[in-house]
Amino acid sequence: MAEINSTLGNIRGKVGNVILYEGRNGKTLARGAWLVRKASEEPQKRQSAVFGTLTKLKRRLKPVIDIGFPGNGKTLKGCNAFMSVNSKEVVTVEKIKPSKKLSKRKTAIQEFKAKIDISKLRVASGPLLSPSVEAEIDTKQKEARFRHRAILVNAADCFLDDRIHAALVDEGKWIALSKEICLRGEDGEETVKIPDNMDPKRVVLYAFATSADGRYASDSVCLHVPKQEKE
Repeated sequence: MAEINSTLGNIRGKVGNVILYEGRNGKTLARGAWLVRKASEEPQKRQSAVFGTLTKLKRRLKPVIDIGFPGNGKTLKGCNAFMSVNSKEVVTVEKIKPSKKLSKRKTAIQEFKAKIDISKLRVASGPLLSPSVEAEIDTKQKEARFRHRAILVNAADCFLDDRIHAALVDEGKWIALSKEICLRGEDGEETVKIPDNMDPKRVVLYAFATSADGRYASDSVCLHVPKQEKE
């Protein structure tokens, strides 16, 4: 911030990258404007497309992310942790028009399309042991069925009172929900009704564990991926 003395009196407005405004003392003050630069090189635009795709996902998957990325006070938590663990192998981008040169005037999403590998997507992450769960979907009954196999003893990365969670993600609408199905020390079966706003044929199933106090989580496990329809 700088103070400007002018014989023209108070000056307001923007000149280049400088914004002029009136301060509390009535004097004219100046500050620099934020510069927003579009990604222009291909690596930058590819990274921008990945980031933009994950940003949209984190907003829609937040009900699950908040449970699956607790952070425990020492590591990233919530949406920031989700972005970090999914930034490398989950999203791939391709040029929409491979033979055409990139334009500095166009954004990344105008020149690249992103594809999400739903089987690699992590909706939870942490130091605990991932649970042993099987799952299937009954599309006619609109139900997801989960079966968990119990562990018999505590260990350094798993405890009998760990909570086992199921997560459902509609990969078409990108909406999600989670439900606790049992404790790690229990054999458990749970049927989760698929909501009307989800398409059973597009639902992906995951499972993960959290500690009893919710401060730690395991990496999520992808249990069911919808069959791809032939084009």
